[in-house]
Amino acid sequence: MHRPRRLRRWMTAAGLVVAVALPALPAVAQGQRSCQKPCPNAVGTAAMGKLTAAQKDGLRFMREEEKLARDVYQALGKKWDHPTFTHIAAAEQRHMDMMGVMLERYGVEDPVGDKAPGVFDNPELQRLYTTLVATGNGSLQDALRAGALVEETDLDDLYGQLGDKPPADLAQVYEQLARGSRNHLRAYVRVLGSFGSEYAPKVLDATRFGAIIASDVERGPGMGRGPGMGRGRGQGQGQGMGQGMGQGCDCKAQ
Repeated sequence: MHRPRRLRRWMTAAGLVVAVALPALPAVAQGQRSCQKPCPNAVGTAAMGKLTAAQKDGLRFMREEEKLARDVYQALGKKWDHPTFTHIAAAEQRHMDMMGVMLERYGVEDPVGDKAPGVFDNPELQRLYTTLVATGNGSLQDALRAGALVEETDLDDLYGQLGDKPPADLAQVYEQLARGSRNHLRAYVRVLGSFGSEYAPKVLDATRFGAIIASDVERGPGMGRGPGMGRGRGQGQGQGMGQGMGQGCDCKAQ
């Protein structure tokens, strides 16, 4: 069974999230449009190649890891009714769909299928989902910290997959997902900051984490502009961040 380098560390760190008193919620821009599933010919447009057994395992795992992120954010969004979770869950659905396209393209069995939210083929991901949701139910700040932890680990695993030198089309998709995850991580950390709360990295090294947080929202290929996870404080002041994946939003436009 494929186990990313940081999975066990993630499971340990998930128990470190602590509850603190909450100030008033910051205003967050809303109105993000929903997107259709990505068109197969619009995902991973670079050249195909051949996958090693390890790369196939990695592709299957990343498909389930994106599902875990979506499912955790959906659960926490229902608990706290905070738009950050709703917006990022929608982006994770698109990430899942992109991984699904790549599985089909390379003839790799899909571990997700029609599994319900919160149900996973990988037993460690199954346990992790339970841990993260339980932790995030403690308070809104616990939930935001759980989200940041998900994005840290997703990034670490994506960097690991890229280090395995996958074919160009799959590498292109992993890079696009990594851009999205860096934006998601920035969003969680900045919303926490609006409560006067800091987030310390638990998976990424401090230098890499600091560089991500200090940099602006990335708008690489496929990253749409528009309202999304806000940086706003108080009564709606601030700047929203769109998470639309341009290549996957409108098949008719391709």
